[in-house]
Amino acid sequence: MATGDTANILARLKSLLPTRWFGDPAPVLDSVAGGLSDGLAGTFGLIGYARAQTRIGTAAGSWLDLIAFDFFGLRFRRRSSQNDDSFRKAISQEIFRVRATRTGMAQAILDLTGVAPIIFEPANPRDTGAYGKPTMGYSFAGRYGSLELVNQVYIDVCRPLGQGIPLIGGYGSSAVGYAASSGAYEGRGEWTGIDQVDGPVTDLDIYRLVEAVRPIGVTVWTRLEDFLPPPDLAPAYIALLTPSSDALVMPDGSAIYISGPT
Repeated sequence: MATGDTANILARLKSLLPTRWFGDPAPVLDSVAGGLSDGLAGTFGLIGYARAQTRIGTAAGSWLDLIAFDFFGLRFRRRSSQNDDSFRKAISQEIFRVRATRTGMAQAILDLTGVAPIIFEPANPRDTGAYGKPTMGYSFAGRYGSLELVNQVYIDVCRPLGQGIPLIGGYGSSAVGYAASSGAYEGRGEWTGIDQVDGPVTDLDIYRLVEAVRPIGVTVWTRLEDFLPPPDLAPAYIALLTPSSDALVMPDGSAIYISGPT
């Protein structure tokens, strides 16, 4: 017998009645009071459930989604297949997230993807190095900087492992080949859409996070990669920025998403 179950409430009801009126056992009394006890036990359980949904630490299911909506609107939502415990932790992290700082941006991306990003500020000597200082060396350390790129930052973000479309090869992989010996398409490949991507974190999730954490008035150029080299081997950015640009095309043909004013 546990507090609030049918047997517990039945015992409580019977304790309020004079036993000499009904005797013991009292099958008729037990039947009537037992029906009332079932209803009251259900109400007691519902009260406990409702109380639990008012706190992030105990809410579950759609109520946890509602809490996230109350705090963040549609910007922050449960990812595909994300369980309650993981989502609860993510909500708490997002509420107390440090924003508008480089450290906060790095930690936010690390929390989302599991991989620390490479952040480069062209106007920051700590990133670019300086002549005559040990922080710079051609092909070893530092990147080209520019004081004309104040309030701009470049971020390389590694997509989390597991993202992609299972059992489907991509261009350049040995699993796919056109016009094999039979003269027809062969291999494990197919035309797909972005809606088929299987992964807990999408590219859009990363872009939304960067937009939510960046300082106001700062332009963030974000490039997504499947693999990030060590920071000392990361290639330098060489590109021409124009005020009207909403995307940056790198020399290798890859595009970089722009967040914030240009």
